Amino acid sequence: MLVFEEIAQDDNQRIAGDENVWQLARDINEYHASDEARHIAFGRVLLDEMWNRSSPQWTEDQQKQIADY
Repeated sequence: MLVFEEIAQDDNQRIAGDENVWQLARDINEYHASDEARHIAFGRVLLDEMWNRSSPQWTEDQQKQIADY
């Protein structure tokens, strides 16, 4: 889900700054970009917490596989 939030954040920022887009749509995308930023921050903290709790139980190879993914 975090990957989707990152992609949506980029799209929302791009559209919000595009002067060829209707102002109302730009405003909505600007609001969504702000909202996505909160989701992304939460997702990164959660992912870090999950990694810190779970990864010590894995082998180095498993940790590398997951980190690379």
